[in-house]
Amino acid sequence: MPFTLTARHLASIAGRTTPLMADLAHWMNQLCQLVEIDTPQEFCHFLAQACHESDHFVTLREYASGRAYEGRADLGNTQPGDGVRFKGRGIFQTTGRANYLQLGIKKGHRDLFINNPELLEQPEYAVWSACEYWRTRRLNDIANHADTDVLKKKYRGKVIDVSPVEYISLAINGGYNGMDERKKFYARAQQVLVEPSAVPTPRGLPAAPAKPKKRSAPARKKLAVPARQSPASKLASLAPAPGQTIHSGTLTAINGHLLTVVMAKGKKQTLETSALRGLKPGVLIAWCEEDCGRLRIGERWRKVRKIAPVQR
Repeated sequence: MPFTLTARHLASIAGRTTPLMADLAHWMNQLCQLVEIDTPQEFCHFLAQACHESDHFVTLREYASGRAYEGRADLGNTQPGDGVRFKGRGIFQTTGRANYLQLGIKKGHRDLFINNPELLEQPEYAVWSACEYWRTRRLNDIANHADTDVLKKKYRGKVIDVSPVEYISLAINGGYNGMDERKKFYARAQQVLVEPSAVPTPRGLPAAPAKPKKRSAPARKKLAVPARQSPASKLASLAPAPGQTIHSGTLTAINGHLLTVVMAKGKKQTLETSALRGLKPGVLIAWCEEDCGRLRIGERWRKVRKIAPVQR
């Protein structure tokens, strides 16, 4: 039976909670097993890289503008504006026209991500793109080595000795950027997934309640004082309840209270909503299949009076 991830696992590895974690854990459980990432050890390596690349699971889009990639032939950026248009997205920060094109071909729709690069900011595609990268580089084979194994890796024309976590980091990043942090997240993932008794409680998540001691006589009840909720917990609590079917897409037009959204494979959906503040064309939004009173704008969920598809 495949190992099941939870948002709490991601929060313990990252050391914080973020609004993306529930969706990412859901899609990792759906997609990782398809490329045989299905054991705690394999997830330790996979999540260590994803946690670094996504800045603790905070973002699915590179913070930089992407201008530094302009004209990079090795990334397939041959047209003006390619650097910005095809900057890093997804939990492994897929970068460059050539890589976006290859993902579309694998999906059976050649220009899917060329025409809609923001799709890789949706949790489903953010995870799927990383799974494809992992599969095509055969990184599961490396992840299942013992940590003490010394592996050979060709790097900048030379064969060097590396550990498994260093090998995978070089394969994903192409260099030593963030190597220490990747190793830190790997060690923390080992504690969380392989040695669960050693898991520290992350900021924003309540500690497990202690078992009450037996008393010979009933004690007088005391009114519990609610703990102050951290900002991270407040954001996480706005996410829909588990089990809800979530859809997402890029907002392309606003007409009164009607929104036009482009979803996967170029499918268009019209939504009716009471929420207009913060909405503008180009932003990524998500909603429940049945109105759950929640709308995600960018990476944050918010309460709304109504958000529902318009049946045509």
